[in-house]
Amino acid sequence: MSHELRTPLNAIDGYTTLMEENIRSAKMNTEEMLTNIAITQRASQYLLTIISDILDIQSIEQGKIKINKTAIEAHSYMENVVHVIRKEADEKIIEFVYERKTHFSDHYIMDGARFQQILLNILHNAVKFTPTGGKITMTAESIDQREKYALLKFVIADTGVGMKKEFLENQLFEKFAQENMGITSPYDGCGTGLFISRELIHLMGGEIYCNSEKGKGSEFVITLPAEPVKSKVRERRKREVVHYDLGGLRILLCEDNPMNQDMEKRLMERMNCVVDIADDGKIGVDKFAESPEGFYDIVLMDIRMPNMDGLEATRNIRALKRKDAQLVPILAVSANAFDEDVRDSIKSGMNEHIAKPIRPEVMYEKIQGYICNSKI
Repeated sequence: MSHELRTPLNAIDGYTTLMEENIRSAKMNTEEMLTNIAITQRASQYLLTIISDILDIQSIEQGKIKINKTAIEAHSYMENVVHVIRKEADEKIIEFVYERKTHFSDHYIMDGARFQQILLNILHNAVKFTPTGGKITMTAESIDQREKYALLKFVIADTGVGMKKEFLENQLFEKFAQENMGITSPYDGCGTGLFISRELIHLMGGEIYCNSEKGKGSEFVITLPAEPVKSKVRERRKREVVHYDLGGLRILLCEDNPMNQDMEKRLMERMNCVVDIADDGKIGVDKFAESPEGFYDIVLMDIRMPNMDGLEATRNIRALKRKDAQLVPILAVSANAFDEDVRDSIKSGMNEHIAKPIRPEVMYEKIQGYICNSKI
């Protein structure tokens, strides 16, 4: 784990250092700069994936993972999975074939996010362990379809490196297990995806098994129970390009970390917002209390801060004897990302919980939604 965490951090640190040095000496052209930025972003995303997997493992071991069943448009989820994997396969020149068989319906009641996570975990591995020129196939079907019950079956097969019988039978689904764990291993990864997938599948009432032969590839078979939905959940619509209109908004940013202060302030100033910074929750409450009524349009609230945390600060703002204290949208922007953290934020009086690292378009969209609603 130390190796896997340090590898993307090394890329982030190294490439940002190179960019800084070359900017100072004016040696790097725009194309090289963009390449370095892209590599840094990929390393950052890989590091975030590892951290998310570690947190999932902790939640599984503590019995804190919950399966949230809702009516989903399964076809859209499958399209998202296929889009991601086809891009990865194309980059490695691997043929990827997906077939949805006729008995697979469009709408089911199940945990869509976990369903997608399971398939992506297995397919990412298939791409990783299949050499250039190889092939990956995925089929989806319902092998038992009744009025209120369906058993969905997914088969993911590849022509990759395969696994030895001993590893397949004794270690495959163990956490941090990798057949090629030596210092010469050509494959990235920390052996978390299959463990998490198996545990999620069992929590959803399903099963997973694997057939594999060294040098000839692997085949994973997943079965998941679900409840068919007769009526459509929603009509699929083409995603529209969103234009954000946040100019002139006055934002109170409660954040103690100087780097996060600078980054979030700059993100909002890109949208022509005016940002006031509070270094902790107490200062945030004081700034809000001392401002004219209606002065702040949005409060962005970190959770972990000295002197007063974001939860207490939110409760104190909501308790102020002024109308805008009840109406101003307060959005948690926090590295606390567990389900219970989200519940705590909402319980304290916040309107939303945005997990760090921040995706600018997510924050802009959330803020715009509250501003538009307040004008209706």
